[in-house]
Amino acid sequence: MNRSLMWWFIFLRVVVGAIFLYIGWQRLNSPIVTPEGFSESVSHDTGADNPFPWYAESVGPFLLKYPEFLAPISAWGVMVIGAGLVVGLFMVAALIVGMLINLNDFFMAGWTNAAYYGLNALMFLIQLGLLVSGVWRSLTLDSILWKKRKG
Repeated sequence: MNRSLMWWFIFLRVVVGAIFLYIGWQRLNSPIVTPEGFSESVSHDTGADNPFPWYAESVGPFLLKYPEFLAPISAWGVMVIGAGLVVGLFMVAALIVGMLINLNDFFMAGWTNAAYYGLNALMFLIQLGLLVSGVWRSLTLDSILWKKRKG
């Protein structure tokens, strides 16, 4: 792979990771981290105005059933994914779970504003590109820690 292209992919990986860290920090410092705040947010996002009722009606009830468990997980999970992408640890898992979170946020709350809609779609596509290209193998902690031993 072209070396300058590889550096762009690494830059994108770190930027997406930093965005996840920022979003996780925002969630940790907001009422959404409490079961009540989480339930209120999910109720709003799965309301009648959601343009993806098939998704809201299938996922919403599950999310509302376990707010004590899912509220902190939604914040800390985003932080862990962000850290994994920034330092390059457990890259495949971080990319796949990150894409799932972006898809969930896209269908649940993307309709609430254009920036949120676009950001989730863009982050999903960048992560998909990183995963499919295999460039995530370059300059990561994974490549250092799990290097095959010669011999």
